[in-house]
Amino acid sequence: MLKLEHIYKKLGNFTIKDISFEVKEGEYFVILGPTGSGKTIILETIAGIYNLDKGSIYINNKNLSNVPPEHRNIGFVYQDYLLFPHLSVRENILFSSKVKKMSKSSAEQALLAICEMLNIEHLLNRNTSVLSGGEQQRVAFARAIITSPQILLLDEVSSALDPCTKEVFQQNLKTLHKNLNTTTIHVTHDFNEALYLADRIAVMNNGEIHQIGTPEEIFKHPASEFIAKFTGFSNLFKCKVNDGRAILSNGMKFVVKNNKVVNEGLAAVRGENVVLFLNSKTKSFENKFKGRIVEVINQGFIKKVIIDIGIELNSFVTEKCIEDLELNPGKEVYVGIKDSDIQIL
Repeated sequence: MLKLEHIYKKLGNFTIKDISFEVKEGEYFVILGPTGSGKTIILETIAGIYNLDKGSIYINNKNLSNVPPEHRNIGFVYQDYLLFPHLSVRENILFSSKVKKMSKSSAEQALLAICEMLNIEHLLNRNTSVLSGGEQQRVAFARAIITSPQILLLDEVSSALDPCTKEVFQQNLKTLHKNLNTTTIHVTHDFNEALYLADRIAVMNNGEIHQIGTPEEIFKHPASEFIAKFTGFSNLFKCKVNDGRAILSNGMKFVVKNNKVVNEGLAAVRGENVVLFLNSKTKSFENKFKGRIVEVINQGFIKKVIIDIGIELNSFVTEKCIEDLELNPGKEVYVGIKDSDIQIL
């Protein structure tokens, strides 16, 4: 449906380099990366805001590289929504329908359907300056989709919302995509958001795409140290791998699924896959170690427990686990890790 081939674009001292990927019709495709990685520039090149230095953009096999933005049939919602302050909500939403020269009756019919879907009928005659952040967001969405775009581009659209509003918005966004089935490209630095919404994810850093895959592939099998760190792998250790054993620099060994010989690698383990227990006979793991708790760090509903087993491991557990096992600094515990939960990078 959408294809980017070897896209290059230099803006000041920053360049997006050799960006190539395809997005299927109806797919929810997320570009995930830290702030300043070039995610928004990719959206703006797709929308036609920038001319490409090199490369091509295709939609349904038609090369749109030199087609003006107004003729690409693409909807765009920016992080700060960019509503027109001198226009009412109704006028804001209908603005793009006038640009696309929809008939008045078609535009009004689409307006009513979209406003009902987004539950903003009661806002139509209001000035945008009196809207809440969530209301502004829904109006911006309505304006972007009223012309039934082939592709919807979303630029960090939930970053300004409080946690409660953000969660509701993500649920609504998933429902909206299911109902409209519009091909969507969403950029974010929030990996939890990407995990919840995406059919596939492209991880980006410093103007380059580092890995593309399903959420499970990205979050369970990162292709690099950068991706592992960015997606929440809190345990990373230099190692050598031989005959299903990852040998750390201090001589400690992990049993791993990887049977390849690796002279210089990293053993990566997510904190939530480091299991704590008190009786060594109650759990069966390929990797089991005795250790002592160094520190328990409050991170809200989830606690980070640091355990010394000869190396320091991070484990993420619930408040109930802390209470049930009476976990406190200095307490001896056992640590279990499945061999399949240790990734070799």
